[in-house]
Amino acid sequence: MTNVRQKSIMSACWSVTDNKFEALLDVIREHYPRQIENVLVVGCGTGREAILMSQRMGCNVEGIDITGHFFETPPDSRVRLRVMDICKTDYESNKFDFLYSYHVFEHIPDLAAALQEMGRLLRPGGIFCIGTPNKSRIIGSVGTREPLAVKIMSNINDWKMRLTNRWENSLGAHAGFTRKSLQQICSDAFGKCIDITDEYYLRVYSSRARMIETIIKLRLGNRIFPGVYMLGARSESSSRP
Repeated sequence: MTNVRQKSIMSACWSVTDNKFEALLDVIREHYPRQIENVLVVGCGTGREAILMSQRMGCNVEGIDITGHFFETPPDSRVRLRVMDICKTDYESNKFDFLYSYHVFEHIPDLAAALQEMGRLLRPGGIFCIGTPNKSRIIGSVGTREPLAVKIMSNINDWKMRLTNRWENSLGAHAGFTRKSLQQICSDAFGKCIDITDEYYLRVYSSRARMIETIIKLRLGNRIFPGVYMLGARSESSSRP
């Protein structure tokens, strides 16, 4: 199985590009314009997203990953990158008011334990944004930094897993989650949750807005969009510690 360590080692190539990150931040700000103070980036890879988030949002950011081999050097004390397993952290409960994870869930072997810990760390009313590959996609690696040959091989491997009935994260596939399943997972773990996939792709490909709008109107996004993205807030009445 592709584990979290392997994901982190590949993160220099696989991490979100700056324009995609800016698009995601725009959607987050539109729904939750309030000031954010303390952020946890789960599966931070190089730390690039943690650094950008601190710079764009003027907040304190903790980025954690299972290995720190590719960590960038944070520009200031508002960003701290740590080697840590999300299933067992040393942070106090309710520490963070924003929890962010981009294409990491599919690599976590014990997702239930990770979600329990993330729920403990996110304060009541705190927001979260979770993105994963779209399990229903026809092709993947769209708009990523990998060379074309790597993208082709990645999609060949994906289809091999599908055709051999192994299209599951637990069986080593880079499958991800469907919109419905990811929304259910996030709702069960945190509370209120909305699907922002369409909004995200409209912003990422704003220069091709008409095409994206057509895809959405024809309800083809479930097959064409390579990722799925959820945004929400932890229930104020949560009974978690």
